[in-house]
Amino acid sequence: MRNLLTILWTAVCLIPFWAPAAGAQDRMNVLFIAVDDLNHWIGHLGRNPQARTPNLDRLAAMGLTFTNAHCAAPVCNPSRTALLSGMRPGTSGIYDNGTSFQLAVTSEQSLVTQYRLAGYETLGMGKLWHGGLGFPDQWTATGGREQTPRPGSQLEDRSIGGIAFGILNGGDELVPDTAIADYGISELQKQHERPFFLTLGFHKPHMPWNVPRKYYDLHPLDSIQLPPTKPDDLDDVPVAGVQMAAPDKDHAEILKSGRWKEAVQAYLAAISYLDAQVGRVLDALEKSQYHSNTIICLWGDHGWHLGEKQHWRKFALWEEATRAPLIWVVPGTTTPGSSCSRPVDFMSIYPTLCELSGLPKPAHIEGVSLTGLLKTPDKEWPHAAITTFKQNNHAVRTDRWRYIRYADGSEELYDHQNDPLEWTNLALRPDTVEQRRILAAFLPTTNVPDAEQKQKNSSEKTVPRRKAGTKKKGQPKLPENSTASRPGTRNTAITTALRTSEQSADDTPPNVVWLIVEDMSADFSCYGQRDISTPNVDRLAAEGTRFSRAFVTAPICSICRSALITGRYQTSIGAQNHRSNVPAHQIRLPDGVQLIPQVMKQAGYHTSNVTPEEFLRSAEEATGNPQVGIAKTDYNFQWNQAETYDRTHWSQRTDGRPFFAQVQLHGGKHRGQGNEAAWPRKAASTLGTVTPQTGLHLPAWLPDDPVMREDWAQYLDTVRWTDREVGLILDRLQSAGELERTVIFFMTDHGISHVRCKQFLYDSGTHVPLIVRGPRIPAGHVRNDAVEHIDLAAATLGLAGITPPNWVLAQDILADDYKPRQFVFAARDRADETVDLIRSVRDTRFKYIWNGFPNRPWLQPNRYKDSKPILQAMRKLHAAGKLTDEQALIMAETRPVEELYDTESDPWEFHNLATDPQHRTQLLKMRAALRDWQQRTGDPCRPEPRDVYLAEVRAAAGGTGKKPNADVYQNNVDLMLRWMEERPPLPGPPTE
Repeated sequence: MRNLLTILWTAVCLIPFWAPAAGAQDRMNVLFIAVDDLNHWIGHLGRNPQARTPNLDRLAAMGLTFTNAHCAAPVCNPSRTALLSGMRPGTSGIYDNGTSFQLAVTSEQSLVTQYRLAGYETLGMGKLWHGGLGFPDQWTATGGREQTPRPGSQLEDRSIGGIAFGILNGGDELVPDTAIADYGISELQKQHERPFFLTLGFHKPHMPWNVPRKYYDLHPLDSIQLPPTKPDDLDDVPVAGVQMAAPDKDHAEILKSGRWKEAVQAYLAAISYLDAQVGRVLDALEKSQYHSNTIICLWGDHGWHLGEKQHWRKFALWEEATRAPLIWVVPGTTTPGSSCSRPVDFMSIYPTLCELSGLPKPAHIEGVSLTGLLKTPDKEWPHAAITTFKQNNHAVRTDRWRYIRYADGSEELYDHQNDPLEWTNLALRPDTVEQRRILAAFLPTTNVPDAEQKQKNSSEKTVPRRKAGTKKKGQPKLPENSTASRPGTRNTAITTALRTSEQSADDTPPNVVWLIVEDMSADFSCYGQRDISTPNVDRLAAEGTRFSRAFVTAPICSICRSALITGRYQTSIGAQNHRSNVPAHQIRLPDGVQLIPQVMKQAGYHTSNVTPEEFLRSAEEATGNPQVGIAKTDYNFQWNQAETYDRTHWSQRTDGRPFFAQVQLHGGKHRGQGNEAAWPRKAASTLGTVTPQTGLHLPAWLPDDPVMREDWAQYLDTVRWTDREVGLILDRLQSAGELERTVIFFMTDHGISHVRCKQFLYDSGTHVPLIVRGPRIPAGHVRNDAVEHIDLAAATLGLAGITPPNWVLAQDILADDYKPRQFVFAARDRADETVDLIRSVRDTRFKYIWNGFPNRPWLQPNRYKDSKPILQAMRKLHAAGKLTDEQALIMAETRPVEELYDTESDPWEFHNLATDPQHRTQLLKMRAALRDWQQRTGDPCRPEPRDVYLAEVRAAAGGTGKKPNADVYQNNVDLMLRWMEERPPLPGPPTE
């Protein structure tokens, strides 16, 4: 028997690691065709009627063509790097052809690698990455490097200066792309045991336009028409644009030669040659066994100018340089002969292929999947196409507009509805201010330095970053369940280290500041808010790292803060119910668990928790009165103030110790409190203006109603107020000489207090801004992996060189060896008198929600929320039938047990897919992940006992009559008790 088991185990081990999972043989193949320097001079795109492209037109007729598709960069290397890595040029730092993409991209991030890891044969030949096929380990097999024939006397060179072209007196075999097509044909004729990802990277129509005479003959010189141009086209273009056009170079040479038509003829001939090679490959596919189960994606890396705007080549941000072909054929999805005019860029190719092929989408990808448009080309599309040329020069293309902003702040604006040739720059007109502001909201906020220069700077002065769980030289390691010496005593290792003359500046632990804002969503300019400007928070993002997918584990202030301050899920410490630590029911933390500032204080940090006003006090003022209070904590457990916070101002710390400061910003709570007119008056007095109620872009869940507009405008003023406070804090740190020694975390405690946000587990309640700025933090970087707000705890300890104790459940998201989470979790339990039980799990795309009280309304009675005019208005609008179906969802009297949302195609989480058979596998996956998390972290997943509930809600009520609407509060308490009997909770998520 033992020998039999050995034989079986050996057989298992001999199975190739790429052995496909069940059903893998049914996966579609992919034919991935890249073309170089091909603009929109293609027959079916209609830009130039002289184009002869029957095969590209045939391909378009087989599937869907995007007629408004644009590159991520109008240069080969950055364009291809962005498309194949999933990272925009501003994220990778790859802006030109001279910087190796391997300085910023790893093989693991490559699109091709995702297919290889999924068990596909990855096959390729030609130019995919700049210079060839790129990383060797992406490929299971290749056609090798194509040979470039030397035509010698067979070439009639007709070049004009740097514009190189000529006629080949011979056959197609004289052009390297012919061998690439041959390779593709040979692979399509083979028997493949596994699905394949076949890449053909054609060079033409890249210069030199040396192609056989027969292709020139398709475009007789006497019939050539020059592209439409305007002699004074550059007169209204800013200096930065004129410098890109460089009219005194190629264009001047062409005009001097008098041979402009010959160059146009040569480009058209090169396109026709390329078209012929594509046709040969299509013929082979149609004759093969793979014709009905192969996805085809053909794309051009950017466009090309031939004298438009007095410019030649790519290297610009106008239509001719950015627009390129994008054609898809997806059996069973695309409709033959269809087209889509929505503005898309090539960042979408990576996520689209992942979705179509059922591959996991890596967290670093920045593009948006096109799958919805492939199925429904006229589907609503809120995105713009973005193109970047060099650092911080960007173009935004929508259905109608092209907006260009250069690094120096100069602008261009073109109305394609009335000016398709981009001859009139409307940015000079004052009546376009609003339109430019709307378009500017699409501009990338990440613009890192050039990767090569960044590496050079790093090699000169950057200290190696730490791994998670490691400490810096000379800094203390706390025992796993340490109380760090005796309660109330300070570990002096940091102080001693700072006094040591040999201690280098790079070993000095940084100051750490948490800016925690109340009741505010990610409504800042750098997160896409279009109705206001937030320059100070945007500065934080530009000088630091912005997290696009940060989520709180609870959308209620005391619960969120209890989790954050311990680095643990609230459900693991008994703090999941709002303001639950009361005299009649005191909650104590599990043995060994401490507060993060307590650990920091034991390690030698000065710690404080203050209001912005106290933080901003000058050193002189603080010297006269060093004492500070303790700002909002809201911790749902017993804790020791003296062991946690110093009660002195941070500027008064001794021995040069670093400081850890929590600064509590009032944020969204400014609105709707006290006298109704008080906040608008305060905002106008301090900010100079208030946000107008007209022209607002309300979220889709909010009806367009005067009450909603007034409230939303006032909320946006709280965002502006918060931005102002951030600026003052940055200035204060700068004046103290501490800014460059301080790591700043900026975050809110949950989403806006509104109908569908705070207290709910939709993204509008749990998604928050998170920005980190400081020494060794990458500048201008955007992270797209999903993180939890408790991760600030582990990251803070890591910055201080403290090994996180084993009770910390958070992850150090700043560590070099950090591995992105697959899922983030959240929980909603009692809020005030209202009992609830909701759990959620989310990855970078899907959200699963489990409702423990499906037989109760979403908007259960709650004195706090029911007193708000916005909710009262919502109820009236609903009763009057004035809400859309989506807006009315939250008003339902019952809930589904399970909810599943695709946040890419449904960002507002309106369309529940939980009962959709096509998403059954995803549902089971998310449900299992939630149950696993509950088991691992000790989630009790049940309401409080009756006696505990009564003790806590009575304490929160403050006694009969001591708070407004005491009778409403008591009636709600009575209803909750009755409902607990009549409508009890489910025991937990389904198990089948």
